[in-house]
Amino acid sequence: MSDSIPPSHFTDSMDDRPCRERLEEVERNFAALFEKGPIGVAFHVMIRDEQGRAIDYRFLDANESYQKLTGVDPRGKTVKAAFPGIENDPFDWIGTFGNVALTGREVRFEQYLVANDRWYDVVGYQYKPDHFVAAFIEITERKKAEAELRDSNERLALATKAGGVGIWDWDVVNDQLVWDKQMFRLYGLSEDSFSGAFEAWTRGLHPEDLEAGKAAIQEAQEGSKEFDTEFRVVWPGGEVRTLKGNGSVYRDESGKPVRMIGTNWDITESRETSRELLRYRDHLEELIQERTADLEAANKELEAFSYSVSHDLRAPLRHIDGFVDLLETDYRGVLGPDGLHALDVISRSARNMGRLIDDLLGFSRTSRQELRMSLLPMDGPLQEALGQVRENHPDRNIEWSIDPMPVVLGDANLLRQVWINLLGNAVKYSGRQEVARIEVRCRKSGEEFEFSVHDNGVGFDMKYVDKLFGVFQRLHGPEEFEGTGIGLVTVQRIIVRHKGRIRAESLPDQGATFTFNLPDPKSGQAA
Repeated sequence: MSDSIPPSHFTDSMDDRPCRERLEEVERNFAALFEKGPIGVAFHVMIRDEQGRAIDYRFLDANESYQKLTGVDPRGKTVKAAFPGIENDPFDWIGTFGNVALTGREVRFEQYLVANDRWYDVVGYQYKPDHFVAAFIEITERKKAEAELRDSNERLALATKAGGVGIWDWDVVNDQLVWDKQMFRLYGLSEDSFSGAFEAWTRGLHPEDLEAGKAAIQEAQEGSKEFDTEFRVVWPGGEVRTLKGNGSVYRDESGKPVRMIGTNWDITESRETSRELLRYRDHLEELIQERTADLEAANKELEAFSYSVSHDLRAPLRHIDGFVDLLETDYRGVLGPDGLHALDVISRSARNMGRLIDDLLGFSRTSRQELRMSLLPMDGPLQEALGQVRENHPDRNIEWSIDPMPVVLGDANLLRQVWINLLGNAVKYSGRQEVARIEVRCRKSGEEFEFSVHDNGVGFDMKYVDKLFGVFQRLHGPEEFEGTGIGLVTVQRIIVRHKGRIRAESLPDQGATFTFNLPDPKSGQAA
């Protein structure tokens, strides 16, 4: 040790050995403790100006722990030299220790030292006039942990406040219940009106929920159930709120519950919303039942109408057609050319009316017919439709180009009707061509199959495309092409029922393309 350290004064109890030997032994022990101890220790002499103000201090000695804890060997240096800039530190180190060295009053404090970015727990005391000792330990990690804990608590407080979550802590053994500020808001209480005991919590419960609340606590403490419950509380002003409660039970070594910690939050609005939804659902079910009854009645009326159309309207048409044949046979010589032409117009109109009735009935059946879904190769319905179309137009010169077809999920009869209509239209509207060229294509598009029928017929103007799929809507007059305008409506209805869609593209005199999409059965989106 340096000679500047004061001589030992541990000489009160002496044995029979010579005083010098005992003094040397004490000094050796002190020196060992000073040099190797875990606490940083330094001896100083204060430096003052002419007015006696502390302006600096010099390090007389400093142990190894001091040097390790500060990262500085200050021996023989002034504090300004050992820690440059310390005179500008927010804490007045020189003035604080100058007062200790002058008055002999001991100090203890925790302080951050800017010069080396560390926190210390410091003790300072005078050992002789204008000389002082500073002993300290570093507490930087503890301070960081405290700051992190403080930040965490602040974030938790903000989160619980933002989320409306209150936190409670109940010492079961001593019956001490601690609430955070949010808990008081949840119960409509001021902090000074709460006694901090289990009974104070039960006093705020709705009378109808009191026994259930106590039972939930008891079951949690017994370990038979988690504390996870809902209950109502009555605010001092009479307002009733619904709260959700969760909690954990902590036990001693014997398994006895000693503490419960948990949370509460307000679910009044969500429960009211749930009740409103239940009321709406009940009302919706009533509406659905009413609409279902109305729909069933409408379907029965439609069936009755279909029966009437099928039977009551067909009979007059048969009579008209029959009497026209009779007149033409028996009175051909009397009627003359004009009369015979009139009979021909009447006959053709009656037959057209019959076809229109048949198409309307077919469309009606298509809309109401139950789907019989199965996995099937699309080649089946396509080839059946193709055969029928060829039979209907045996004299036409048609070049067919048809792609291989995939397996789809659908109703075979209805899909055949789709192909009959689309192929029939392609043949009909390409009738002015010496050679009709009809292409049937299929390609995979995402999770769907895309089918198309293209012809080289008369086509149409796209500004009228919206009329294609309307009942009785035709882009060409009956004098150009026969038909009732029901076919494409039927096709669209069938495709929609298969969870698909259909569209058309064309230019006048450049043919038309009708494209429809159906879900790939492997995609899980098929009907």
